Amino acid sequence: MLKTNQRARAFYYIALSSTVALINNMMKVAYNSPRPFWEFPGVWPLYCQEGFGCPSGHTMYCIALPTAIALDLKHSNPHGKLLQIVALLLTLFFGYEQAWTRVVLGVHTIDQVLMGALVGLWIAFSFEYIIRRPLMDHIMRLNLNKPDELYPKTSLAIIATLLTAVWLGFELIYYWATMCLPFPPKHEYIPPDPNWLSTINAKCNPNNNPDFHYQFASFEVPEFGEVGIPYGAYIGILLQTQLFGGRKHFQGPTQKKGLKLLGRAIGFLIIALPIRVLLITIDADDKLVFRLFFQVFLPSMLITLLMFGFMD
Repeated sequence: MLKTNQRARAFYYIALSSTVALINNMMKVAYNSPRPFWEFPGVWPLYCQEGFGCPSGHTMYCIALPTAIALDLKHSNPHGKLLQIVALLLTLFFGYEQAWTRVVLGVHTIDQVLMGALVGLWIAFSFEYIIRRPLMDHIMRLNLNKPDELYPKTSLAIIATLLTAVWLGFELIYYWATMCLPFPPKHEYIPPDPNWLSTINAKCNPNNNPDFHYQFASFEVPEFGEVGIPYGAYIGILLQTQLFGGRKHFQGPTQKKGLKLLGRAIGFLIIALPIRVLLITIDADDKLVFRLFFQVFLPSMLITLLMFGFMD
């Protein structure tokens, strides 16, 4: 994201990571699978977690992202065999390490980490062989302010906004349909199995732990707002080409290039920190839709919009 000549690739990885998060959250809401320490009295976790367990999100991330990077290197740098081997070894290491530690910590079962690994692999290969090339070509054309043959920028912005709105609406309906029928939900934080409460109370001691909240499926729902990350980045690219005529590759001396990257990194921190304050100012017991929009969607959208639209 800090390199102007790599914005297409940066957008690709933003779209990939956001897809991993959204699929993981939706699967957890659908499966309602308990973490092992909720269900089995003999399993004690190192720390308590409030969301459902299947699939393992940590394992899914640590398989999907390194695998996507390794595949990207294989096709974009076919002669860099050593780099490809290193990327493959790191993929195997991170995937195994996360799967093993999540089981040892008592927060996932073996089948949950296997599910996370398989879905992560599916996402990585799907993005590489179906999505990467057309998506990056489209972003490159926008980045260089080349006209789109099918749609003008205004139409692209409207299409992106409509798709994001439809996706958010679908996610909320999906949650209420799987967890809270009949409509409307009477209480957003009731777990499907009340027997889990006694086990959690014995191990997590929520009365003495103010950071613990009975959230269960609702722990995942605000994260649906992460769709704002690629949406903000895309709108930022469109704004940048409309207002400033597209990005030009920086060809200056290496020292100036390094200073420019450092300046962008500092600018990113200045932009991100005040916006992310919303994460700690909004209470975890607030309504889900409020948390989705104001704790996740809007901060994520604003950060990536400013990053891709105005940090040059």
